[in-house]
Amino acid sequence: MLSIGPKIKAIRQSKGLTINDLANETGLSKSFLCNIENENTSPSLASLEKIANVLRMPLSFFFISDATLPRVLKPEQRIRAIYASDGRTVEFISAMSNSEMEMFILDIPTRRPGQPEVEYHSHRGEECHYVLQGRLEAFHGNERFLVEAGDSFHWDGTVPHKVENIGTEPARLVVSLTPPSFFSSSPEPAMASGEEK
Repeated sequence: MLSIGPKIKAIRQSKGLTINDLANETGLSKSFLCNIENENTSPSLASLEKIANVLRMPLSFFFISDATLPRVLKPEQRIRAIYASDGRTVEFISAMSNSEMEMFILDIPTRRPGQPEVEYHSHRGEECHYVLQGRLEAFHGNERFLVEAGDSFHWDGTVPHKVENIGTEPARLVVSLTPPSFFSSSPEPAMASGEEK
């Protein structure tokens, strides 16, 4: 259900208008506007158009679902997934549920002696990576290439691929997947921590 009343109230207040101001400029009664804002009644399209004109908002704004509104995700609200075998972690920075995109920060520690290589994996969709720090070796099918801080790479996720840290410091990347597929394509069990609020 769309909550039109609270949207009208929030915009009215952000513009410094009182309920009396809105009543005077729209020609609608104060009690009617109060009932709309408190969700005790629903405005007709004609009434809503008058309100939208005074508030200088497109009529369509009032019909936007809350699910499409932007979300801010604070660091303490992010979900982290930790890999047991090599200590790499992902920290999700995308915040909208049911999105067609997934973004996370990937931290890959330096390689330990005797540590097994990371397995190839694949999934539907695409991946785009931006290297924030470190030196990495990226494998995509039969292709192998070196990347470092400032480089980016983009590939088809259906082709088996993996990324290894070959530097002397931990590596950090920003990764975007579309469609979201991290948990379904992960070759190793991950433990999640943190909570999206």
